[in-house]
Amino acid sequence: GLEKVTRYSDALVTNDGDKYTFNTSVVLTNLQLNYQYI
Repeated sequence: GLEKVTRYSDALVTNDGDKYTFNTSVVLTNLQLNYQYI
């Protein structure tokens, strides 16, 4: 939900490669799960 999007945005703002990679993976995984359950 909004928390996941915020984490993704924060990762972009921080410009931290590790954080960006980690949060992007989490967001994509959750999006896939959300689409499965819609």
